Amino acid sequence: MKEALSPFRDYEAPKPIEATRGSVSDCDLIAATTAIRIWSMKTHHPLEAVLAEGFFKNMCDLRFRRDDRIELLCDCDADRSSHATLLVEAADKHGHAAVSLLHLYGARQ
Repeated sequence: MKEALSPFRDYEAPKPIEATRGSVSDCDLIAATTAIRIWSMKTHHPLEAVLAEGFFKNMCDLRFRRDDRIELLCDCDADRSSHATLLVEAADKHGHAAVSLLHLYGARQ
């Protein structure tokens, strides 16, 4: 015979899906001038995830500046990776950055 379940038993609370975040170890500084800096970044995340809100939230230690360029290689684990140039549109003194797609390179035949 089955035991009656207590209505006061503990339930595991549902956890929200964690947002995709970048890592400081994914970026390297290529060149720096007084006007702009050029970064390289290699990640296994797709381009849509990189352009999503909050992807660069964990990268505030890099202190991106406005007009910085990021040469991005994304989907590295996939059969066909994507190469794009991102532009840092806005950055604050705390290191939070907003980026946009400047150029998406086509695949070579």
